[in-house]
Amino acid sequence: VSLESEVVVCGGGQVQISRSQELELFNSLIQCEYDANGQSTYLVAYQDQIDAKLDTQQADKFSVYFLSQVYCEQNAHVIGIVRNSAAPIPDILTYFSDKHPQMTVKSSLLLNSKEILTLKMSEYKRNVDASYSNGTYRYGPLLQISIVGVRNEEIGDYYPHFIELLESNRFLYHVMPWGDFSINEKMSATMSDDGPIIWARPGEQLIPTCGTSTQSKEWPPLSPASSPDKKKHRKQIDILKMGGYYGRSSTPREILFEDRTRPHSDNVGNGVETTAAVGLLKAVHGTHSNHRIVKDIVCFHPHDYARVVDALKLDVFEPPVAQCLSWCNTAKLNQLR
Repeated sequence: VSLESEVVVCGGGQVQISRSQELELFNSLIQCEYDANGQSTYLVAYQDQIDAKLDTQQADKFSVYFLSQVYCEQNAHVIGIVRNSAAPIPDILTYFSDKHPQMTVKSSLLLNSKEILTLKMSEYKRNVDASYSNGTYRYGPLLQISIVGVRNEEIGDYYPHFIELLESNRFLYHVMPWGDFSINEKMSATMSDDGPIIWARPGEQLIPTCGTSTQSKEWPPLSPASSPDKKKHRKQIDILKMGGYYGRSSTPREILFEDRTRPHSDNVGNGVETTAAVGLLKAVHGTHSNHRIVKDIVCFHPHDYARVVDALKLDVFEPPVAQCLSWCNTAKLNQLR
């Protein structure tokens, strides 16, 4: 038996496994899944299995191995997911409302994204808790906050303690903008131009156009020029003009708030080194703490990049939110095939 496949029993009952057995163990913790819609593969690992089968030293090695498999372009995996790995990190809204209640944040109205509200983090959290129900809340989204200092008109500050919380996760530790997987390794966090940033979204929902919600101060989400009194006055004038006849209202009874990102490309392919996006997804719980799915995505195969850009009419030189004018639904995905 060669030394490479030999198992050595050490003192204290600890078993030291070989490199080949270690790789076999690591591979058993990684699942390669297939996205039928976008026809691409992605890797998934589960934190509870990692904790159950690996010690601390092995878990550190596994994090590097998993990230290497995700970022290796030969494998063509588009995403790597570690489920429930961020559970020890506290709820982000709760953390900042408790630690930094006077922190200035910005929020847009649900039905009018051009109107921006400026308020304190504690006030925003109260509005979220007051309107939270079954995974969504009826208040405007929290716009991006920088946690590595601000430049120009950015909102936020330098929060080293929260950065330490993020780096306590062995996966995030390696892929921070200054981590060992970055070309800017050991860079000062305050010099980062790539975040991290935090934000919160209310979730996709239908908002009724009649009545007044007592759960949220924001509702009805109208501008001052469109107050209910002025609308009532205009309605009375319209009735007089129509000779007293006023048919059924043609205005919608509810409005869909689309909390979604349209198809976009993070890589233009114009010679600039490809960058990888890293996301920490934590559900907003309000006063509840149930476990939920927070994001649904479609993964396109890298070989289909040019074809998808052409079929969806993506302008890849625009910001991600403006690259595609329409939402790519299931019917459009079927057409791509």
